[in-house]
Amino acid sequence: MKFLKKNRNKFLLTLIFFLFCIYYLLPKNLFGDEYKSFDIELSIPQIQKLAIIESRTFPEIIPVDINKGYAELLAAVTISFSSNVPWQIVILSPQKNLYKSAGKYKPIEHFLWSSGSNDYQPVTSGFGLVSEGKKGVKEQRITINYRLKLNWEDAVPGDWQFKPEFRIINKN
Repeated sequence: MKFLKKNRNKFLLTLIFFLFCIYYLLPKNLFGDEYKSFDIELSIPQIQKLAIIESRTFPEIIPVDINKGYAELLAAVTISFSSNVPWQIVILSPQKNLYKSAGKYKPIEHFLWSSGSNDYQPVTSGFGLVSEGKKGVKEQRITINYRLKLNWEDAVPGDWQFKPEFRIINKN
């Protein structure tokens, strides 16, 4: 006991060193805290999706439509879209004219569109902004109305077809 009293500090330091060596030099699984880890790498790309949910056709054009200067189709198209980045929905026309009948063309600018409370705007070959957002959205829906300008001079009888394009693009 005399030895321990004289060399108490040495003994404690030696004991601490010994325990330290046992803990750090022996395999970790003896103490039950072995673990392994690994890195998981992934990449999330820009994802944008657009779908036409519903599409309606114009009813037959009648004299009342020509007299008021247009035929209107409310809720003509409903589109649904999702995006994980800031987005814009645009409308454009791949064609310059609505139809050719008896040698006459009806300019695409006579076909108008609106969404919600927006005023009617002509469809053009450039992007017409329908809606936009600063952050991602999931399954957002927009309903588009159509209007066709009419007058007695250029309402030539015949069938016409028009396929407007809707696109979702990155706002940045």
